[in-house]
Amino acid sequence: NRKNSNFRNMEGNNETSKKQCSQSLWFGCIPRFDNFGHCRISLCWTLHSKPNTDGIGKMLVNGRTTQSCGNDTVICLPHKSQCDCSKNQEFYFEETFEKCFYKYTDETSLRTLKIACGSQNVTGKVEKIFPTSLTDERIDTLIEVSISKTGGVPENLQGAFVGIVSEHQDSVLVRSDAIVYMGQENLMIINQEQGKKKYTTTHCKVKVAGDKMECLDMIQDGTSKGSNMTMKFKYDDTTKDLLVAFSTEGGIPQNITLDANTGLFKATKKVNSDISYAATAKWFGRAEDPVTGLQTPVQMLISDNQFSYRQKFSLFEGVYATTPEAGDSSKGIMKIIGVRSSRSSEKALFSHFEFAIMLGRYEVVTEGSNTYFRFAQDRFNHTRVPETIDFTDPNQDVTVFSREAKAADETPDLYIQNVMPRFGRAGTRIRFKVGFKGARAFGKCPVDIKIYLGSSECTEVQCDTENFILTCKAGASTSLGPQRVDFAVGPLRVATDQYFSYLPAPGTVFPKIISIEPNLGSIKGGEEIFIPVAGYDDLNGKNVDVSIDGRKCEGVSIVDKVLVKCKTPAFTSPGEKIVLVSVDNVFAPNSVFFIVRNQDGTLRLSKPFPQVGKKSEFNKVDFTIFVKDGDGKVPSDLAVKILFGQQPASWIGNVTATSNPKIYNIAARTPKFVESGRVKVKFTAVTQGQSYVGFSYFIATADKVEDDVRIVNINPKSLSSDGGAVTIQAFVPRKYITVDATKKSRGLFSVQATSEDDVTVYIGKQECVVSEEVSLKCKPDDDTKPCLATVKCTAPKSFAGSAYVFVSFPGGSSVGNVWFTYTSSTQPKISSLSPSNTGISTNTKFTIKGSNLQKAARGLFAACDTVKVSLGGEPCSNVNCASSSELSADCDPPINSGAASVVVSVSGQASAQDPSLAGAASLTVTTGNQPNITDVSPTSASVNGGTKITLTGTNFGSSSASVKVAGAPCNNVKVESTTRITCDVAGGVAGSASIQVSVGTESSALFSGFSYTGEATCGEDCKEEDTTKKDDTSS
Repeated sequence: NRKNSNFRNMEGNNETSKKQCSQSLWFGCIPRFDNFGHCRISLCWTLHSKPNTDGIGKMLVNGRTTQSCGNDTVICLPHKSQCDCSKNQEFYFEETFEKCFYKYTDETSLRTLKIACGSQNVTGKVEKIFPTSLTDERIDTLIEVSISKTGGVPENLQGAFVGIVSEHQDSVLVRSDAIVYMGQENLMIINQEQGKKKYTTTHCKVKVAGDKMECLDMIQDGTSKGSNMTMKFKYDDTTKDLLVAFSTEGGIPQNITLDANTGLFKATKKVNSDISYAATAKWFGRAEDPVTGLQTPVQMLISDNQFSYRQKFSLFEGVYATTPEAGDSSKGIMKIIGVRSSRSSEKALFSHFEFAIMLGRYEVVTEGSNTYFRFAQDRFNHTRVPETIDFTDPNQDVTVFSREAKAADETPDLYIQNVMPRFGRAGTRIRFKVGFKGARAFGKCPVDIKIYLGSSECTEVQCDTENFILTCKAGASTSLGPQRVDFAVGPLRVATDQYFSYLPAPGTVFPKIISIEPNLGSIKGGEEIFIPVAGYDDLNGKNVDVSIDGRKCEGVSIVDKVLVKCKTPAFTSPGEKIVLVSVDNVFAPNSVFFIVRNQDGTLRLSKPFPQVGKKSEFNKVDFTIFVKDGDGKVPSDLAVKILFGQQPASWIGNVTATSNPKIYNIAARTPKFVESGRVKVKFTAVTQGQSYVGFSYFIATADKVEDDVRIVNINPKSLSSDGGAVTIQAFVPRKYITVDATKKSRGLFSVQATSEDDVTVYIGKQECVVSEEVSLKCKPDDDTKPCLATVKCTAPKSFAGSAYVFVSFPGGSSVGNVWFTYTSSTQPKISSLSPSNTGISTNTKFTIKGSNLQKAARGLFAACDTVKVSLGGEPCSNVNCASSSELSADCDPPINSGAASVVVSVSGQASAQDPSLAGAASLTVTTGNQPNITDVSPTSASVNGGTKITLTGTNFGSSSASVKVAGAPCNNVKVESTTRITCDVAGGVAGSASIQVSVGTESSALFSGFSYTGEATCGEDCKEEDTTKKDDTSS
């Protein structure tokens, strides 16, 4: 319990009961049980209550439920004795609510709160019910907490104090900055010795009598000291100054003075402050939780120099001072000095306390009859003040608070999994596939929901509540190129990680970014990068501008007519930064990102294993962390955050060391997804004040293979860099398809909407424009079988190299890795690699032989200046070109075993990555423990899928393994032994197909010996949908 820090006021008819309840926030661990008798823990953090006159009432509890946290923290109720919490050791979280009966009593020396929540089984379905009493047999959750009212801390002493602790250590005077926070019967001290980084945290229970303060059952830095301390204190209620004396030799101080045997804490509650009266209040809002990434409820209390900020699992308590702007007390800079819980989580509520100073910009604004408090912080440095409060600035965290908790609940905590199309002009109808973070059902859209594309507001916003789709028309914009998508309800605005790009007027020539090489670099900047730009024959003489994260690249120059070269700027934070390229002030519309690392190679992060899972499940995945200077010990301050798209991982385990001192593992569970397809994974690790980021992807599949969009044919698989016509065939779930009766006469079949734009094809970063009607062949009168869709599109001009192909329908995007390759007469081709494999965490010098591996020297550029080499997506160094047919490079291999592509690019022209094409090269990263495929039977399968294959080899594990064929998940995987696996292939594009087996974070691949054959069909009775025009009655 913490007085005056409730999440929201209780509502009630009786003023006395209302006052009693509203003064306290109660924390507790509530045991709960599912239908199988497994223990669960429910964290209660939002309470809606209607008490009556005698403290008895009903309560709705909203919170999150976690599967089993062990017997040590779970109390199994007598009538649920079958519960055995020791069988599950992992966590995952689900939103939940409870209907509860409660009783609150306020006696002479003790306050007690008892809560009982219930459920009953009705025709096989569990329903929440309100128990009628504390002994109701239908109770499945029971909690009891109490607060002592005697011998605690007087009310005027409660709160935060900031000051200095002085004491003699070995005859040397030592001073520490300190925060003391006193509750009703507890004391917390955070102190940091001046000039040092280490913090000391002390907790104890407190009894106050006269001028003596007794600290009982002391806990220091998480360890019980098993001792008590009696201190003398003096407090001036007028000046808010506090003096506390403590003995360094034991016993009770005689005087409140500093001497050789007595330490002194001198502090105050009062600091200079000048803030508008309207701001001194209790405020409610929603903000991104620093641990989970969720938009969660927060409460901020500003009163009499006391500052309290609580956010689900973390808090910041302290004192504040303000500096008004130009004499206007309604806005300015706020400085908070206090205590924060830096790495709290579901498993460690309000823990890891440390001394902290936070700076931010605030403003109090009135809109209509509502007053809002806006607070902005620098996202990566809380000691730096933003110059303005800007919702669109990705480097700011802006929280909007309201006096009413209800306003905070209406924040649009949406995330977007897909935007189609990603390019367009004013008036383009845009479709957003959305989901909600947490348990909120989609329901109906808030009447005032708004969608922004940069600074432009969308019009005609519509909601499809059944299919989780928002649509709108792009508004007019004065800015071309990529614009970030934001949502807003009222004054509350939420940024997303999605972009929509405005195209110039029809007929206007515009640039297209093909790639960026290398695509990652140091936060310090100054690194040379190359950007191939399509759309022009020659960029010389044109005004070319490049910026990354809004910062201009230095020394922009043109190489080989259409290759842009520049040096990266310095960055303020690590992460994924958007790259913008303009030619004569016309921006490239496609979004390309550059990954900024804190320190090159110091810490690297792997992709998830397995990389495929069902969209409706919390899939367990494993990650590997490579630490260049690792010593086999997990850093004590290491914190990890994993995002799948905009959703946080539903559970993150502890980091564990391995036999390799540089390699560490961590397990996690994915969230559930609203749509099949690729999802970007962002992995962030923080240690010693440094952030490290890694990006990869996860493929979310439907629960049934027939509910996935699967590409089964692409013709041709390669084209010259001039582009041209491409035909793609894909199996599409029947439920995604509806016939647009208004366009039947043209033979057009749209998907879940009325526009041909609903079928979108991408080749890498560029759109392959669908140029003809989509034809469909389906089984008649059988909605359970997918249709075979034939999509024709026009591939744009590009540079040589391979890229993945994706087809997107409103119900989902294609799964699997389907390559398309652009070719040219100057494309690099690899014929051999030496060595042909490598080990993890080992820098290796590779010799690469082939053709077109360099160009002749030109002007200021040497023959090797524009040659880049990468291994598994990581740039190699020390590239040395011996000739156009041979080069060498030093490469850091991927940190996981398995297959890794080697790519050589020369002046933007890259070698192929499709293993079925000549000139492509891959190697195997080995550990000695990875699975090994020695044979596959049969050696071919139909492109339609369904063929059972048998893999033989070694190290297949005992139970869990995943298999991918041509990048698509194999279904019904069965590990029959450590040397044998069977599964059903999902189907793919005709030609050679690689097979990958993953066990934990180890994997291996078979590059040859298996292929897809035949033509795509949906069965003998498959028919083309009737495209003749019908009258209104028949249609």
